Amino acid sequence: MREPFLESIIHAAPIAIIAIDKRLKINLINPRGCNYLNLDVGQADACLGKPITDFITKFGSETSQVVNHLLNFSFNFDLPEVKLGDRYLNVRCRPVEGGALMTFLNINNLKEKETQAFNALLEGQELERRRFAQEIHDGVGPLLSTLKMSIQGLQGSPTYQAHHKLQNELAKLIDVIDLVTVDIRSISHALLPSALIDFGLETALQNLCTLVQRQTKSKIECFISQKKSRLEPTMELGLYRIAQELLNNALKYASANNIAVQLFKHDTNVSLMVEDDGIGFDSADLEKNLQGIGFKNVLSRVESLGGKFSLESALGEGVLATIEIPLKSGRNNGIIA
Repeated sequence: MREPFLESIIHAAPIAIIAIDKRLKINLINPRGCNYLNLDVGQADACLGKPITDFITKFGSETSQVVNHLLNFSFNFDLPEVKLGDRYLNVRCRPVEGGALMTFLNINNLKEKETQAFNALLEGQELERRRFAQEIHDGVGPLLSTLKMSIQGLQGSPTYQAHHKLQNELAKLIDVIDLVTVDIRSISHALLPSALIDFGLETALQNLCTLVQRQTKSKIECFISQKKSRLEPTMELGLYRIAQELLNNALKYASANNIAVQLFKHDTNVSLMVEDDGIGFDSADLEKNLQGIGFKNVLSRVESLGGKFSLESALGEGVLATIEIPLKSGRNNGIIA
């Protein structure tokens, strides 16, 4: 009675349960385990005796943490978030006599709530940026223009004509005002890129590269695919902010002479690549680099758009950051005419 009862509990469990032996071969798998591995329940017996790694590796590099633990015969681990196909899972493994017991818990709902919270935070940040940009445009900008016109008015006075020192000082003030005006325009553009709203992502990225080029010795190049159709506003803004962050990272840390920003629109996805020829980093330090605030922001934005982010680098060989965002299925497929 005890064994059938235990089997019925495992069979009905609301989480995936998979038992493996010391050679990583599957000894037991419940229906939910089959479901998570994209197997029909009727295939449960057929996968017994086969290595679990054969089933997990087919989901790609995102399962490498699980596979690495198993291949190293490390049977005591907890991975809070692993992407298996279209699911985010909490994966746990514990050693048992003769092998290990693995459990997989679906955390998609938690991920959705996390994404919603992050999107709400981003929306709040964008509203603040708009408010600051508007205040700068409507407040500080006109004041500087008025100040410049007042000084130019003084330049026509008899007192001005008679005092060379005053002429020099006022000319310097006008130069300072011009510099501050340029800086304010740059800040305003960074806070709220009007070109993004009015003309779309392609124009906004080209303007961003031109603006950054003026402020740095590095050569910034921008390559855009020929498709001119607009994307959804959220996607355009997300990709623009990602490009901003990656450009900033390349300028701040890479010591790059050349930076290339590339945008390609495909039928099913949009690709953004930012590549530099800077100092790069050892691929062994990838996880460490991804913990930086800049890359964390990029990862969070990519995740909120349902995309993928990859980073390739080697010491002395620069960095290539690639973002792929899927276009939504539906009538407009994420594209606006």
